[in-house]
Amino acid sequence: VTMADGSKETLAVTQIAGFTAFTAQGPLLYQPASESYQLLPSNSADISARIAGFSQQQYGFVSALFDTSEGGLLKRATEAKAWWKVFSDAGIVGGVIVAVGIIGMGIGLFRLLVLGREAKKIKVQKQQLNTLTDNSLGRIIGVADRHGNSNADELARFLDEAILAELPECRKGLGSIAVLATIAPMLGLLGTVAGMIETFQAITAYGNSDPQVLSSGISKALLTTKFGLIAAVPLMLLHSLLTSKSDSIVHVIEHQSAGLLAQRQQRLNLCVNDSASAPVAVDQQQVTGNV
Repeated sequence: VTMADGSKETLAVTQIAGFTAFTAQGPLLYQPASESYQLLPSNSADISARIAGFSQQQYGFVSALFDTSEGGLLKRATEAKAWWKVFSDAGIVGGVIVAVGIIGMGIGLFRLLVLGREAKKIKVQKQQLNTLTDNSLGRIIGVADRHGNSNADELARFLDEAILAELPECRKGLGSIAVLATIAPMLGLLGTVAGMIETFQAITAYGNSDPQVLSSGISKALLTTKFGLIAAVPLMLLHSLLTSKSDSIVHVIEHQSAGLLAQRQQRLNLCVNDSASAPVAVDQQQVTGNV
């Protein structure tokens, strides 16, 4: 058996039906040219566990490795790439897509936290009479209190201005997340085109006889497409959730503002009715003299 360092050792080999061969050290790949076995690096914990279980079992049924490709599938399994190697194979475009996804998720999660806190503060504000300035509804109520002597039309104008001032804060970051969610799959498409161009260039230079020459470009094309979709889908869902939360806060603000305006109009109507029903003082002597 040819070991990983190139040395040759004589080991006990277990062979199943002429297809799969392994030792206690790991799976083996048969080399017809030298009529010997090559020890494959066992990076898979599952493969190592199966080999150990088969070696320790003395009787009864046991799970064993079975590779009809005479070691080809085991070789691919033992050559599993590290997670960072996958990002490396995606190239520069893949790295940009990953950065876009991380930035978008960071913005989205931060805004989700901010809107959640704002919703809690508004809920507290609705349950008490004191005007708080740490939430949008409290600031709207503060505007209504400061212009309590204004008529209904003026108060409506002040409230509209206050609501417009609160809208940008409620919807901050939504545009950025939408843009990043749109950019991610487009970058994936760009990586696909770049990978296919690389593949055709390899075919032109070396022909199509060696699949390994073509695998680099095809792998890059598929990986960038995969990364683009993985980045875009969560960003789109996050954008939808943030839009729903911000719209809910804006709806509460507008509803409460309409209530404040209705209360002001009701007070004005009561004042008008009281003035109309008030008794008028008449000078009796002046009336008699005129008569």
